[in-house]
Amino acid sequence: MMKKLMGARGKAFLPLCLLLLVAAGLRLLGVDHGLPHGYYPDETHFLKRSLAFGSFDFNPHWFHKPAFFMYILFFEFGIYFVIGKLVGAFSSSQEFAAEFLTNPTTFYLIGRITNVVFGVLSILVASRMARKMGGHVAGLVAALFLAATVAQASSCQSVKADVPSSLLTLISLFFLSRAAERNHVRDYLLCGLIAGLSMATKYYAIFLLVPLWVVGFVVCVRGPRVGSLGYSAFVTRSAIHTYCVLMLASGLFVLGFFLASPYNFLDPLWYEVNLRPIIKARTEHFKPILRMCDLYLGARFSRTNISLFLLVTGLGYGAFAGLRGLLLSLSNSPRSRNTIRSLALVILLSALFVPMLIWDRYFGSAVALVTVLLSKEGMGPILGSWGLLSVFMLILRRDRFSLLIITALVSFVVMANVYMPNFAEPRHLNNLYPLLAIAGALFFSDLLTRFSVSGKVAIVVAGALAAPGVWTILQNDLVLLRKDTRSEALEWVEANIPSGTRILNDKDWVKTFPSAERVRDIKRSVVKYSESTGFMTHRSTYLDLLEFSAPRYDGPTYYSLTLDPPWWADRERDTGYGSTTADLDMGNPMAHRIPYSLPEYSRRGYEYVITTSKTFRQYTREPWRSNWPSLASFYDELLKLEPIYTLRAEPSRRSGPEVRVYALRKGGSL
Repeated sequence: MMKKLMGARGKAFLPLCLLLLVAAGLRLLGVDHGLPHGYYPDETHFLKRSLAFGSFDFNPHWFHKPAFFMYILFFEFGIYFVIGKLVGAFSSSQEFAAEFLTNPTTFYLIGRITNVVFGVLSILVASRMARKMGGHVAGLVAALFLAATVAQASSCQSVKADVPSSLLTLISLFFLSRAAERNHVRDYLLCGLIAGLSMATKYYAIFLLVPLWVVGFVVCVRGPRVGSLGYSAFVTRSAIHTYCVLMLASGLFVLGFFLASPYNFLDPLWYEVNLRPIIKARTEHFKPILRMCDLYLGARFSRTNISLFLLVTGLGYGAFAGLRGLLLSLSNSPRSRNTIRSLALVILLSALFVPMLIWDRYFGSAVALVTVLLSKEGMGPILGSWGLLSVFMLILRRDRFSLLIITALVSFVVMANVYMPNFAEPRHLNNLYPLLAIAGALFFSDLLTRFSVSGKVAIVVAGALAAPGVWTILQNDLVLLRKDTRSEALEWVEANIPSGTRILNDKDWVKTFPSAERVRDIKRSVVKYSESTGFMTHRSTYLDLLEFSAPRYDGPTYYSLTLDPPWWADRERDTGYGSTTADLDMGNPMAHRIPYSLPEYSRRGYEYVITTSKTFRQYTREPWRSNWPSLASFYDELLKLEPIYTLRAEPSRRSGPEVRVYALRKGGSL
């Protein structure tokens, strides 16, 4: 056994273990940032929806994100509840909910550490894929590059679904790489099934269908090879067998999506209300696409849809088999086959650039995506540039593995630019970073072979490429270890403002706990909103738990009103003070969307306004001022006052936005 470990694989095993430990340490170092409060709203939203499954209603009632990651969190919280009940920490589910509402530290840590585990496993799978494609050195370098990717590390430190989706995407592509190598039916089917699980975690994983079909087709063109493990009857011996296998894998994709997020299909809110109108608008001149979506995603098994499916399946097979026959007739010599492979890769890369010539919005979106990728908070200018260069250099390899990586990259980028143009954050590219890390590792390994570079030199060069990313991750962790200004401001508020005081709280950035009186007033007004909206489902239960928890909160409570403009809208809508101006699924309707004047708030008994630079600086700039005149006027009025408390970030002590507290004079005047 020791001899095996000291072999080529063993030499890579120990450094990989060390690398994984370092990566885990860098991600765990700042994992408790902000606690006991979470200052990333999406985190709190994921936690609340996961805990809501404790009512035994497993319908999330909100489909802007699929539910698989929420179910994972719910399972973990269930284990925590059982353990807590066994040791006497909770006597009932009410007390368990009160623990989340009054001191949610453990819940945040469970979610964040889960993402750290997913992130480290992503590094391991990326290393395994690169090793399969380029050897042990490539495996180590891919792990190093992904471990040093800033956005992947920061995404692991919050409760979001990007990293879990990235891991499932990598596992799906890993099985596809095995299918490209040995052409077993089982690998295609596992690829499709796990791709469906990835889409049930994050919708953009639908891009995985493209590499599945491209790689399956290319393997078929190269000629059949008999499978093993009892699958010989279904192995891709011919075009029809390959086509049937790929159709079955695509069906398993839908099945995996259904199993992991079933209410996307069972609740008409997702497809009929949220998704179908968008598809209908974008396929106005090509109705068959809409009908196929009706069949696959809307489960509309009408005679017309089924007939169309059979027709498309038949035509698809004709195109599949016809193109295969054409390519086989052209590839009688190794030189011809190499030319065809190179041409296929060039066509795939062209798919990135041709739309830019005819669609300005696509060009702007592609530029924005690359800008995010190369930013310090993305993959970094060095690793990002190396990864992009490596994608082009993969053309020289002209093998199925290179085709797989390029196809996956191109399909993801095209999908992202079409579906979400001009909207990219570093975390949104988590499916891209591992692929670029693998591409960069393969190129690095090829260069070592070409120039006969020694192992020590290779380690130094790879370390130099990754060092800026590691340094940035460490710097970010040190910032996260500092106390957040909003946490320190809360301590000041609770020490200086009496319990029960009426406060207008900007976006609830400073986490004051609502008083029982405030909760009761919300309960009286909540009946006018429909329980069918995503943010209102189970709202009455939540408010009951909040009222139950208020006396258990270890500190003063306040009659706090949240001012939260509709961030998802492009501009202000004249729908009245305090109203919800847009999609009820995108925010809590109980917040004020358009503010009153300061004298009006004062007349209504509000004595203080808490705000942060995340908001008040935004509305001092264009185009915000023009698009949100009421908010601009409100903050112009507020900033004329002298704050009674100001707290700014300090490099050595605290991080976060500037926090200000303003006092409003009684009697309706300022």
